[in-house]
Amino acid sequence: MDTVSSALALGGHSASYEQATKDFIRAAEENIARIESQIRDLELLRDRERSFIAALKQVAAPIRKLPAELLLEIFKHILFPDWRISERCYRLKRVLAVSHVCPHWRRLVSTTPRFWAFELLINLPKAAPSEAYLATTKLFLERSGSLAIPMVLEGASPKGSALPAIVYSSASRWSSLDFRSSQISELRKLPASTFKQLVSVDLKSGTRIPALTPIRAFMGARRLQTVHLQVANPDRYHMPWSQLTHLTAYGVDKNPQAFVDVLVQCTNLIEAKFRNMMPWLQPPPDNSSSAPVQLPRLKSLEVHFNFNECEGLVTPFFARLALPALTTLDICSYSESAWVSADFTPFQRRSPNIERLDIEGSLMSGETVVALLTNSPSLEVLSLERCFDGYTAIEAALECLVYSNTNVVHAAPRLRTINLIDQLPDVDEEVLERAIVSRWWTDTQLAALPVPPLAARWESFYLRSSEEQEQAFSEDLLARIEQLVQEGFNVCVE
Repeated sequence: MDTVSSALALGGHSASYEQATKDFIRAAEENIARIESQIRDLELLRDRERSFIAALKQVAAPIRKLPAELLLEIFKHILFPDWRISERCYRLKRVLAVSHVCPHWRRLVSTTPRFWAFELLINLPKAAPSEAYLATTKLFLERSGSLAIPMVLEGASPKGSALPAIVYSSASRWSSLDFRSSQISELRKLPASTFKQLVSVDLKSGTRIPALTPIRAFMGARRLQTVHLQVANPDRYHMPWSQLTHLTAYGVDKNPQAFVDVLVQCTNLIEAKFRNMMPWLQPPPDNSSSAPVQLPRLKSLEVHFNFNECEGLVTPFFARLALPALTTLDICSYSESAWVSADFTPFQRRSPNIERLDIEGSLMSGETVVALLTNSPSLEVLSLERCFDGYTAIEAALECLVYSNTNVVHAAPRLRTINLIDQLPDVDEEVLERAIVSRWWTDTQLAALPVPPLAARWESFYLRSSEEQEQAFSEDLLARIEQLVQEGFNVCVE
């Protein structure tokens, strides 16, 4: 008889019946507890066996048979895919993820310096950094071993902080330095032999450096080729100027001559950019007796001035330069500045291979713009924006470009593309049409000429009047322009 039948057989509602029922309930509950305990023990045993099986499968997995060298090669492709190689956070997350897979992988990753030789961003906090931050920084530097590392420094640590000492202890291994800090004092402490691996440096600091305490840490950087400067008194940074190939400077310093003095030392430059420069507020001392400084490899030069609230000169920048390899020149001022041919024409003659010239915001008279064009033997692309001092100046430029089929030296004989933007209205249409038509031939016309023309055929001619004073060209001129467009000439006047 089962438990339920036994309880029913007692019958009635006597006290003995009630007590027996309670005894049965208690016995059943105790039995359930014993069964559940057995189930838990069995589940634990089952889970143990599952873990044991999983561990055995890992031991027997094919990847366990790979030698460490091959495993590290696989890690390299996981950690450094070409399309994300420059993303610092991505690299760090991947390295940490791989190192947390298992103790074996952690040992491999932790003891492989190349996995830790990625760009390191060090924030020099105003408050003293925590011990954990110091320990982590030290650990990351140690794990990169003796390999070269890119370094980014920003902020400024308080006096007595241990962080700068930890960071600068690895300075001899930095392949690049992005310095965004006012804490120049730490750089000043470094000896000239510090940066043995440095290839590029980007310095941003408004801190002025006293003449008696220049920064010499970069003098021995024999691999340094690329420098970006956004600093006051750049001459106080003693760089190996003569070996640089790329230079970018932002005019934090108000003395433009300081940047010219830096440039003339860079005899190996290929590309140079000067931005946000201040102009010469008055003509500099006459140095015509001084020999020009030749930069024989410089191919591209960009010089942008920014002086919205004052008038000044931009051409003194070129007075000392001779750039025989220069092909691209970009000059911009965001305010109307006077153009001095006495500075620029001799520079053009010393730099005869300029193929592309962009000038914005420098006022030129007719005589000045004619001098510019007649001293451009290699010029192929010319852009002048807000450069003509009166409509007679633009007419002088157009007249200078009119081709005549005679054995004479033509202005800008290789010029193919010209952009005249935001110029004055009331341009003489007859002069404009002669400048356009005289240097245009269709393919058929060009092939029929007995001898090639002495000037290049136009490829593109674009003239746009200022939006405030739009010029209304005649219907005859616009019809002639449309005819040239149909012939394949990219010409536009508006």
